Amino acid sequence: MEERAVALAGEKETVTNNFTDSDGVDQSVEEQVSKAVSIRFVAIMTEILMERGAKNWRKFDSFLEIFYAFMVFSSEDIDADKETYDSTSDAYKVGVELFFMNDMIRYLGDFILQENSPYNEPGQTRTQMGGAYGSPNLSAFLKTIILMISDRPMMDKYPLNEKNQAIVAHKDILAKMIEPGEGSKADFSDVLVNMAFDNVKVSKKMAKAYLKGVNKTGIDALVQSLK
Repeated sequence: MEERAVALAGEKETVTNNFTDSDGVDQSVEEQVSKAVSIRFVAIMTEILMERGAKNWRKFDSFLEIFYAFMVFSSEDIDADKETYDSTSDAYKVGVELFFMNDMIRYLGDFILQENSPYNEPGQTRTQMGGAYGSPNLSAFLKTIILMISDRPMMDKYPLNEKNQAIVAHKDILAKMIEPGEGSKADFSDVLVNMAFDNVKVSKKMAKAYLKGVNKTGIDALVQSLK
């Protein structure tokens, strides 16, 4: 069976991990992993993201782009340095479905929101990303989530649970779309307009996010930018 079929079938296999514990005793643990190499790769990437991503926010742009590229491009597209995805291609359709199957909205959204994530647990320590002089470029994750929730057939096939719904509707996600971060070339203006159109609740959230951004920028910098 080819890789794509194995991944979409969600086939698993048992692997044994051998290690030596802190007391010097050899141990072994069995775990279920995907048979698909591609899915194991995404799982490892996600683990690295959770463990090291926030601490390296100033230099993780390319790392975050891998998640987006994995979902929308084929290996041939990447070799050809394509910058625009084809939503009718098999690579795109399979990539989006695999991201739904593997609950990527949870992991990407949780990373964006950090301590404000609905998955954040009491007492859990999160690394603060950004500060007064800069903010992380999260545009790759925002693009990925937006493409996923814009795919109505996949949203119907894989309905979001309550926490994932809270992620995509979170005011901080809107704020990140308004200001994606340092070095970002992404423009979510059209998406924001469509989200706010005829939706009072979203419009209010968006207005608050804009006003907070103005307050953070400072009145002098704002006046200068409007000249």
